Amino acid sequence: MKIVRSFMRYLLTGGVAYGVDVLLFAALHLLLQLPVTHANVLARVAGAVTAYGINHVWTFKHPVALIKHSSIRYFSLWLINTALSTALLQTLSRQTAIPLSAINIKASIELMLVLTNFFICKYWVFKKS
Repeated sequence: MKIVRSFMRYLLTGGVAYGVDVLLFAALHLLLQLPVTHANVLARVAGAVTAYGINHVWTFKHPVALIKHSSIRYFSLWLINTALSTALLQTLSRQTAIPLSAINIKASIELMLVLTNFFICKYWVFKKS
């Protein structure tokens, strides 16, 4: 049951980080009219910093002594996810001229990454030994 509790905390944390990510993406892309690639990277940075902090302290209760180790792993994972997310977003959003559809495409991509990232975070990024 411990893994279920961790997963529920991960989902809550992810929900907060996801909100930061998508809201900032919408503001940057729709209001400031940044290209989807720029808006996505900036929004993902904000979401990642939010998620790392909460996951480190609350979700996985990772020891502070291992912060350097986990932050390097977390941001390595983030780089891979951001490259994948941005490439998919750019490719799929070119298929439509409707700006709001980019937000729906981004949301779908991010949701697909959730489950895989939970296990990577639990067993690699925030591994306690």
